Amino acid sequence: MRVLLIAYACRPDMGSEPMAGWSAYRMLRSKHEVRVVCSGSGQPSLSAAIREGVAREKDFVFIPERWKFTGKTALDKLITWGNILSFQRKLRRLGQIQIESFCPDVIHHVTISTWRTGNPLAGRGIPFIWGPVGGGENFPLRFLGGLSAYSFLFELLRLATGVLSRNAPGVRETALGSDWIFASNFATSNLLLKIGSKRDRLEVLPQFAFSEEKLQEFALRPSWNQGNPIRIFSGGYVEARKGIGLALRALDRLKQRGLTFEYEHGGIGPELEHLKKQSLQLGLGPQVRFVAPYSGAAYKEKLRSTDIFLFPSLRDNCPATLLEAMGHGCVPVVADHAGPGEIVTPECGIKIPLTRPAEFVDRLAEELAGLFQDADRRRRLGEAARLRVIENFSQEHWLQRVEAAYQKVTAGTRRS
Repeated sequence: MRVLLIAYACRPDMGSEPMAGWSAYRMLRSKHEVRVVCSGSGQPSLSAAIREGVAREKDFVFIPERWKFTGKTALDKLITWGNILSFQRKLRRLGQIQIESFCPDVIHHVTISTWRTGNPLAGRGIPFIWGPVGGGENFPLRFLGGLSAYSFLFELLRLATGVLSRNAPGVRETALGSDWIFASNFATSNLLLKIGSKRDRLEVLPQFAFSEEKLQEFALRPSWNQGNPIRIFSGGYVEARKGIGLALRALDRLKQRGLTFEYEHGGIGPELEHLKKQSLQLGLGPQVRFVAPYSGAAYKEKLRSTDIFLFPSLRDNCPATLLEAMGHGCVPVVADHAGPGEIVTPECGIKIPLTRPAEFVDRLAEELAGLFQDADRRRRLGEAARLRVIENFSQEHWLQRVEAAYQKVTAGTRRS
């Protein structure tokens, strides 16, 4: 088939959304002729991939970014959304040009992977696939009190814009005009049903999938740590929604009990300085470190030497950092909420119910203490986490689900 892939974020040198777009391109290109419409911000890294022979120049059409980033977190969030909206407006015209020149059998939108933007190419008479899209997960209101002023206002604003987006014409038209929708978690699936999506054309499919090469890498877990200190890691963009502040409070409880550990977070973001100050106030000292993001071989080695991946995120879609840590055999400890609560099962990790903040911290500390004191349990859960990723998050599995949707929506419409 000819697949017109809409991937605003698509580049091989970054994680999260850009990697989701790039991964979708690589998977679909193995089966079909693919044309990608993406943001111009990814052009340098995609040009490098083309020179290396892992992508083809003719497969990409770039829409230039309208605004440049400033390095100021709050302003850059607004600039990101401004560029996304600008991309959507230009896509209306450029998409029609690509439809006429490329003659796609299917139009498939993969990024930006949120339901809040919609896509102007849905409902144009060509089978349209939307997703996997997320964003239906909400921040629990009981936990707003522990946020910095910036993050408190951001989460309130996100809640308000979510209400507005449900009634936005572009979103509703996409929900109704899509021939098939993949939601990356059940919270988003339920929201899309409320907007008007058809239940028989909607299914849950995780956003991320790993290549056979990556799955073979996951099979290389070294010997398990049997002694002290327990090594805990988390990674990713440092935002309040990640729940790192709650993790620090739980670790303080463990320190007071005389338990030894090393906790490290690798990442940058708007909450970094706030969390460093909190760590100092709690007196966690050298047991807690905030470091620059890991990458490449250093990241793999870090995960392989980690016992527990601590990820009590209060609002998350389908985090690639969590999945990769599980693939390397780390025991996931997460909040039982949205994407992470669906990815982690009781057989492969620990899920903490979102009750009240104080109760959550107490339960988190107790569960961590239990893991600290039981090396065999850590090994069993880590092995189960590794197998869960290998068996359920492969590119082969992702492609099978997408291919089945393609066959359903193109039945009777494809050209001879």
